[in-house]
Amino acid sequence: MSEFFKTLMGRKFYEADVPRIARALERIADALEKTGRPPGVTDQRVKVAIYSNDPGAYADLVTAAVLQALADIGATRDLLGDLMHYADEHGLDFTQELTWAEGNYEDERDEETEDDED
Repeated sequence: MSEFFKTLMGRKFYEADVPRIARALERIADALEKTGRPPGVTDQRVKVAIYSNDPGAYADLVTAAVLQALADIGATRDLLGDLMHYADEHGLDFTQELTWAEGNYEDERDEETEDDED
């Protein structure tokens, strides 16, 4: 894979994806300077991360910030397309992975709803 930069995907990564990631990180940094937290991170998410001692809760904070930044720059479709390429290159069935991810999402959303009701 030392010739990755010469492939179409490698060129896209270095010429489009890396600059997009850098811009997203700049937006996150700007938001942090203004608000003290990444965009999309609510008080509830911060409390869960602090008090639950759950590494997944910290991952949720990062994910929320990154997804918000991606949504802000209109890159969600591009991200999904890149994940499809990744799945193809690694012999994964993207549709099946997406189905499982949707199931995980539904379970997590149900858990959040139950927690809100308590």
